[in-house]
Amino acid sequence: MIRGQGAVVTNRHSGKQALLERQVAECIKDSGKTLDILQKETGIHRAKLGRMRLCKCHVTFDEAAMIFSAVSRPSLALMALALLEQEGALTPETMAYLDNFLADLPDLLERLNQLGPTLNPKWAHGSAHHIGVLMAEHADRRLQAEAFAPANAARRLS
Repeated sequence: MIRGQGAVVTNRHSGKQALLERQVAECIKDSGKTLDILQKETGIHRAKLGRMRLCKCHVTFDEAAMIFSAVSRPSLALMALALLEQEGALTPETMAYLDNFLADLPDLLERLNQLGPTLNPKWAHGSAHHIGVLMAEHADRRLQAEAFAPANAARRLS
């Protein structure tokens, strides 16, 4: 919000929607594809793609997903980051991991739902920390195994 001369004006360049719009604009600019090519690949009119590239129009999640897919970007990860209002730069490996994790999330949610009343909401923070520790340990084991494995065996590990 920007306050000026007694009026309250909403800043268009803040919040989840604005972050999603900036992500879409960056993807369009960085793709190296023309608007005509993107129009063919997404079905979104060229004029609207031009406004999206300039952050001058509202972007729906469906439109963002089509654009991210057309430019080979991890759509689930980018949309989750927009919802969480996380702007920090993440490595391509982290983005790919997050995209794959979110793609498998519906199966996890089904398993959690089966646990139903046995889940205590207070456990969520500890569970997230525990998963992070397990992931770090797993990564360390993989790195150690690759460091001591012969060249051909290291390729098979991945």
